[in-house]
Amino acid sequence: AGVVSNNGSSGCTTDTNALLAGGALSLGASGTAGSVVLGNATSGTVTVQPVTGALGTVTLSLPANSGTVAELNLAETWTAAQTFGQVNGASRVVTAGSTDTLLATDCGKQVYYNNAAYTVTIPASIVPASGTVCRIDVITATANKVSVNGTAVSAATLISADSYTGTQAIAGSGISLSLTTIGAATDAFLFGHGS
Repeated sequence: AGVVSNNGSSGCTTDTNALLAGGALSLGASGTAGSVVLGNATSGTVTVQPVTGALGTVTLSLPANSGTVAELNLAETWTAAQTFGQVNGASRVVTAGSTDTLLATDCGKQVYYNNAAYTVTIPASIVPASGTVCRIDVITATANKVSVNGTAVSAATLISADSYTGTQAIAGSGISLSLTTIGAATDAFLFGHGS
């Protein structure tokens, strides 16, 4: 059984990978990708299809709601409260040398220093535009200070209400850096258990 297509003067063909049974439409089969292409009233199309690669039998359930489906690669505004399960933060651990330069990928992470006294540079290039913030926690795992006033590259302007330049020289001491652009200045605001 399958869906019968009318090919005009050449007759009809049956696609066994497209089935309509009991009100359920099945497109594709194991090893044969299925998809649905929907035309837009103005222009363009939307294709709905499974991901490539091995995939078990899964079910996508849509809630009883009219709304927009969220996408991982699209900036969207969430207008209703969302509840998430456990969220694990990311970290980077530095165990060699005595200098380091923070990375754009460190934003939202905790960076641990576990070797000696470090001098860390905060590049001006990783400071985001005005209205957005890059937050990085810097933690020393040894009894050595981690200074964040390095100049390996053009550095952001370090601002601390207490004139701190890094962590204390105590294992477990940590500081937070809040990087943002204010006016034309790329700033790194330091607060926490510093010295």
